[in-house]
Amino acid sequence: MSWDQGLLVSAFRRVEARLDEVLPPSDAFLVESLTPSRTLFVAVDADGSWSLVVRARKSLRPVPALRLSLLSADYGATYELREGDDVGSLRVCVVRCIASDPEIRNLFATVCAALLKDLPASPSDADVDTEVGKWVSLFWRLQMPARTTVIGLIGELTLLDSVEHLADWIRAWHSDPDANLDFAFATPPLSVEVKATSSQQRVHELSIHQALPMVRDNHFFASVIIELRDSGVRLGDVVAELGERLAGRSEAILLWRSLVAVCGASLGEFLDARYMREVARRSLRFYVSESVPQPSVEFPLPAGVSGLRFRSDFSSATPVDGRTILDVEAV
Repeated sequence: MSWDQGLLVSAFRRVEARLDEVLPPSDAFLVESLTPSRTLFVAVDADGSWSLVVRARKSLRPVPALRLSLLSADYGATYELREGDDVGSLRVCVVRCIASDPEIRNLFATVCAALLKDLPASPSDADVDTEVGKWVSLFWRLQMPARTTVIGLIGELTLLDSVEHLADWIRAWHSDPDANLDFAFATPPLSVEVKATSSQQRVHELSIHQALPMVRDNHFFASVIIELRDSGVRLGDVVAELGERLAGRSEAILLWRSLVAVCGASLGEFLDARYMREVARRSLRFYVSESVPQPSVEFPLPAGVSGLRFRSDFSSATPVDGRTILDVEAV
């Protein structure tokens, strides 16, 4: 059986709603079984924290507990599990999301879906620890400073919100926030650097390496005008829609990995931002990189100079038809 993020979020919320009727003691969980064999559960404790509970075999060597600010894991602990009138104590592994932020909980549910997919049919404590270990760096990055601005993030997500073949574009999205190009396809050769502004003027800051990348064929700038407004659409809701389009696919976790890499500890704050979604989508324009104003620079750069940044007014350049770009799929 397979689970996706949406199904698990719904299950967690059903269990969470039961806290209004019964408050479990500190060594107990309210649970909902995910399997007829009652080996996998979504669970909520008295604090309202979401957990994935797994009945697992004892490993030959004890597995140490994991403690992060937003994620914890305990192996071989005994807890009372309450599912309706069915109450029993079991030896289990517990992977707990400590955060109450809805965006981090959605991320946790996505991670749980991936973890459940990769767990063996009869897991041991060590098997669960191995799968949890794949996501430690993801939750660790949630403690780091943001490496983008909310305007920049909305710009990149506006492009993803507009493409036809979303999974292909997610795979093409940079895994390194410091990369010169936001999206890069090998086949067909295509690269796009997204520039966003909250001004009505399409004036963007570029680096010389973005304007003149090593591979210049089919290299474009995408320009987006962002209008932040309290009456707008919440960015987190747009991300949820993108996740639904990717439901059940490995690209769903790639989406979250990229978001966490650039947002860090500001993930909840950024995804809570509201903007005029359709205004941003309609404003999306594409420009051939050579067509935007840029200084004349000779390479290699002089000794002691590693980079160059400048402001470019795109209004003097002619945009190209973006439909063929938005329809690109990897081959």
